[in-house]
Amino acid sequence: MEKTFEQVINKATLDLFNAYYPFYFKKYPRTKKQVYSKFYNSFYKTASLFCIRDGFDPEKFVKSQMMEEFKFPQQFCNEKAWDDYIDKLPVLGEIDPELEIVEKIVSAGLELKRYETVEKWLSIIVNQRMLEEGKMRFTPYLFAFSSTFIKYCHDNNIIVYDLPSLRDKVNALKSSKKIIAKIKEVLKDDYFTFYEDAEKELERLKIYF
Repeated sequence: MEKTFEQVINKATLDLFNAYYPFYFKKYPRTKKQVYSKFYNSFYKTASLFCIRDGFDPEKFVKSQMMEEFKFPQQFCNEKAWDDYIDKLPVLGEIDPELEIVEKIVSAGLELKRYETVEKWLSIIVNQRMLEEGKMRFTPYLFAFSSTFIKYCHDNNIIVYDLPSLRDKVNALKSSKKIIAKIKEVLKDDYFTFYEDAEKELERLKIYF
């Protein structure tokens, strides 16, 4: 069934919000519900203006607006924002998704370096709360390979991060062998061996993946 114009707008509104939220959260830690409610009208107006134009991509559009400075959604819904998007589109097309993931792994590694081990990181109450509320300062690509982190999430029923999906994304990278080797080097004995005697690991850690 063909979508109505209103359905297209609603989908674009949600896509704009999902692309914008990580930028906003870094500066103003708020829940998704709070941010969505606060800026819904601006996202909807932006979607109404641009969603049927050729070349519109919500994620790239938001990135084009946030490349040079932090902006609020109220600044998106005008022709100047569209012109900026078109001007920056060639550059946005060159963004390497593999590089983005590697950068996030490095970011997590720098965070972990402050605490030495994942266990010590988890011993901090503030970090526990950020994890439970899905408000970690970094995407836990690196932590998704930690036995300690996986077991903690399972034992505490924390499902805000899809750890198997994060691992799959890393394993799918062209340079995955080098990256996994580096992750093993960082995590040492805490690296979770998924395929080496998996049933034994499953029973020992009482987790699933």
